[in-house]
Amino acid sequence: MRVFFGWKVVAAAFVLAVFGWGIGSCGPAVFLHALRTERGWPVAVVSAAIAWHFVSGTAVIARLPAAHPRFGVAAVTRAGAMARARGLLGWALAAEPWRLFLAAPVTGAGWAATGGVAVNAVVAPWFERRRPAALALAYNGASAGGALFTPLWAALIAGHASWPRSPWWMRWRRWCSGPLAGRFFRPQPAALGLHPDGERRRPFRVPRARRRGAARRFAMCASSRWAWPSPSRSSPSSGW
Repeated sequence: MRVFFGWKVVAAAFVLAVFGWGIGSCGPAVFLHALRTERGWPVAVVSAAIAWHFVSGTAVIARLPAAHPRFGVAAVTRAGAMARARGLLGWALAAEPWRLFLAAPVTGAGWAATGGVAVNAVVAPWFERRRPAALALAYNGASAGGALFTPLWAALIAGHASWPRSPWWMRWRRWCSGPLAGRFFRPQPAALGLHPDGERRRPFRVPRARRRGAARRFAMCASSRWAWPSPSRSSPSSGW
């Protein structure tokens, strides 16, 4: 039995949510502690950069409903993943506090393009009746991302100072921003000859017996003398 392609899209959206929330939402809290302890930068400055990260992402979220139909969900999601990865390089390699404010809008745009709006735009076309269940499964990736990436960030920052330039990170970035978006986020149900929820729908046709009955009634009505009443029948008699 073949699995409905929409459930594969849900699994891909789950992975998207893991990275979107694990990096964009849970990462800044770890960045705050690391930049404060390792580089001695003021908490107020780093907190302001983190706030700028979320404010920039909110501005991008407001533009996503117009960007998705124009450029496609896959292209916007891929661009967001690339922006997220490049913005993380800016956070990790910033030599002065003011450079954080240059990296924050980039990571904010990546967080917005791979967050909740993207997950909904990816999953919604594939489901109608079972859309709540599909979205619930996809959004569970947010919780998984927080549980997975928070300790992972701490381990990477503590043990590998050059982790943003490592081949491991580059491979993960290419895998999530390229094949995942192209393979699962680009196709639409109509292009694959499928219907939402995987249902098989047949075009509506009037039954043959009903068509014949309607034609017979129309012929009888047209040939009947009552179909076109004469003026003598409709007017009163002149003798009254």
